[in-house]
Amino acid sequence: MKNHFRFTALVLLAGVARAASAQAPRQLPPAVITDSLMNSITVQNDRNTPVVIYLSSGNTDRRLGVVEPFTVAMLALPEWAVTGHANVRFVARSANAAVDLSTDAIKLQPPGRIGMVIPAISGVAAEETMSVALAPEDAAEATITIDNPRSVAVTIFATKGPFDLRVGEVAPKSRATLHLPKSLVGSANAVTLLVRPRAGMDLATNILHVQPGDHLALRVPSM
Repeated sequence: MKNHFRFTALVLLAGVARAASAQAPRQLPPAVITDSLMNSITVQNDRNTPVVIYLSSGNTDRRLGVVEPFTVAMLALPEWAVTGHANVRFVARSANAAVDLSTDAIKLQPPGRIGMVIPAISGVAAEETMSVALAPEDAAEATITIDNPRSVAVTIFATKGPFDLRVGEVAPKSRATLHLPKSLVGSANAVTLLVRPRAGMDLATNILHVQPGDHLALRVPSM
């Protein structure tokens, strides 16, 4: 029997801007993010309204800050949230959305670096979350589910230092769940995932610290 996980894609693809649906296509302005925060979340807001980002733990929601329309911002995280012990969720709230966006509960290891993409309002139900069926034997593994809407295959690499390790390939217009190498999983490891389409530029995530049992999702931008 397979377990069904429903979660929001947390992986932010650097340098990628989605067009805001039901609006004239817009490109996010260039953002210069200085890497001065040890613990932070980088938020890309593809909406035409500001979003407020909260850090939720237990019954407490802590306001991290506001991300303006069509911008990318880095928000500081409190030290207690990145000890590897606290279960935290990130919640995005905007005035013209019927529901808040929320990640699954996760544990962050120091330094806590994570990314979040806030999709445009139109078509939100289909784009914000991803429902994935995992076999019971995969529940304790570290996995990433890739949704590839492109007409070409994409190859996923895990980058650590000067080395690129091939994780797997996802066929055109399909979805696949890949296992992250055990050598890259654990609090002592920092890894960046690289998406390499057969046509087009490479895309890279933020630095990730993945633990056994973590299940990530990544939706490749259509272009």
